[in-house]
Amino acid sequence: MKNVFKIFVPFLIVIMTFFSMNQGDTVGAASKYEDGEYSVPFTVLKGDSDERSMTNDYVTSPAKLVVKDGKNLVQITIKNSSWWQYFKVNGQDVTVLSEDAGADTRLVQFEVQDLDQIVPSKIHVIVPDIDYDNHYDIRFQFDTSNVPGASGSSDSGETNKEEGTNSGAGNKEGGEKGAEKNPPTGDNAPILLLGLMVVGSGIFLVRKLATE
Repeated sequence: MKNVFKIFVPFLIVIMTFFSMNQGDTVGAASKYEDGEYSVPFTVLKGDSDERSMTNDYVTSPAKLVVKDGKNLVQITIKNSSWWQYFKVNGQDVTVLSEDAGADTRLVQFEVQDLDQIVPSKIHVIVPDIDYDNHYDIRFQFDTSNVPGASGSSDSGETNKEEGTNSGAGNKEGGEKGAEKNPPTGDNAPILLLGLMVVGSGIFLVRKLATE
């Protein structure tokens, strides 16, 4: 019996790890917005209140949002870029895409998982001419009202629901039968099938060893 547990317990751990990794990849890769490029207005708030931060005057709104491969990439132009010693969003340094030394501007990019939530940031500003050196906590509040939701998101679901209601009413008045809904399918079906097959093999192996 001890030999059974020596084989079965590691086997069970491997199966659980496999499913956890696949589930994490599925969740992390999804974006709630439809792929494309969009203009997204924003406001920079103070770190400890909903008041507008002075930093708001040193960034250009709207930002450019690029949604691709499940990622939401925000591109913002900062003014007086020579003053900015660092710019971190969610604890990560932003990526510099381009700089204009003559205009003293810099185009930066950072990833945001959900732009409907307020995004925390940190900056370090030095202005040598006035001997100014300070660190600030700031927050970005984006307006995504013009960004279409991805297929299957809650926003899209509400829109489709309204369209379906209107279509249904029209069909009822015309005496026509509405189209039948297709049964839902899922990308996780092959993974679940594989998991059941592996678990079944494990049970068979345990029973065989137990009878020996």
